[in-house]
Amino acid sequence: MRTLLAALAAFFVIWPTPCLAWGPITHLEIAEMQGGTSHDYRAGCLLPDFSLAYRTGYDTTYPNLQSVTHSQGFRDALAEVASDDFMAGWDSHLYADTIESPYSKAKIAEGAPCGADYVVDQAYDQEDNCPEMQSGYISDRYVKWINYALDKVGCETDYPSKNDVGYAYRVYISGMYQPNKRYYKQVLDEWYSDYQEYVDKAANVQSPPEPPSPPTPPGPTPPDIVSRYYQYSYLITFSHTQVMVGEPFSVTVTADIECIRDLPIGVRTIEAAFDFITGDEVLVSDYQITVTNFPDWAGDTAHVSVTAEMALSTVGTHTISARLTAASVDGMDITHMIPDEFTSIPIGIVVCARAPEPNPAPKIANRTPRPWYSYEAPPEREEAERLKAEKWAEIDQAMRATDDIAEKLRLYAEWEIFRDKHATPSVRV
Repeated sequence: MRTLLAALAAFFVIWPTPCLAWGPITHLEIAEMQGGTSHDYRAGCLLPDFSLAYRTGYDTTYPNLQSVTHSQGFRDALAEVASDDFMAGWDSHLYADTIESPYSKAKIAEGAPCGADYVVDQAYDQEDNCPEMQSGYISDRYVKWINYALDKVGCETDYPSKNDVGYAYRVYISGMYQPNKRYYKQVLDEWYSDYQEYVDKAANVQSPPEPPSPPTPPGPTPPDIVSRYYQYSYLITFSHTQVMVGEPFSVTVTADIECIRDLPIGVRTIEAAFDFITGDEVLVSDYQITVTNFPDWAGDTAHVSVTAEMALSTVGTHTISARLTAASVDGMDITHMIPDEFTSIPIGIVVCARAPEPNPAPKIANRTPRPWYSYEAPPEREEAERLKAEKWAEIDQAMRATDDIAEKLRLYAEWEIFRDKHATPSVRV
């Protein structure tokens, strides 16, 4: 019975909450605690969060960039070209974030107004303690390595500017620009006074021993069984963390599981069904997952990768959870044996907004001239005009032929009489 539960529990642990992140100053403190003093190591522990240089807070220009740089695929592509020290710093960052994520989420569930990232930064004095960013830009080598990994994983974003990225870290780490510093210090004192224990865990530093806890009933718990028989690693990625109402997004979970001790009884296939939910709303119903050839001998491994697509129907900040609805091992239904803490697991937060109303088309004034009147010459006018033209030609010729002023005046008077006689009014339309 406990063997079957161990196998299933190992499968359930691929559904953890997604990592948040320590702030840059805390990552540098962790690097120092780990003895990572080289430029490459310290740069590697900072640059997984380089998308912060594009925009403070949530990245609306490249909403998926933060997830990409923390993915296993990006890390593996980077390892093809980056130095060993740089990759050691990068791995230190990824591991440290897995400690901060549950720590922050537990505090927020208790009422903390925000996560531990920039809050715990206020506990450390790192001013002018980052030689990699002293001059306000990062090495060309780091930019080339990151660009190579972006291309390798097919991430369609602009390449990071070494000046923009370096300057963004420099102004924050040096204290030149930390607008919420006083507020974060208050949150640190009120909610995160126990931060050092979790920073020590992130750096793999042994914390001082705690007082002995009360005795517990005999018998291993499911997490104990998992650690006794299995080692695992996981990665969870959201295609988008900010969406509009009805806009589809997906969550992809990959996990690598290794059996480190022979199981007493062989396990071939594990099947499970999940509902993806937020509050009372079911986003995906009865999502089926099957893992065949599940590792049950020491050295056996399994790779699991699942993707679920969904969409939100209401505006707000939604916690997405995976809720177990059925589970079986080699055809045996063990749903009722699963502890409650494994049946509904939060996997991430997605912010949903309503699409803005389209702007009305601008009104363009009609500048075409529109005269308020026009003339239409009747046939009799055309005839009158012809007669007047002929008469004027006759009068003009006679006036040019004489130098007698009196004769010229007589001719012009004759013309005026003729003109008035043949005048025709215009017809207004």
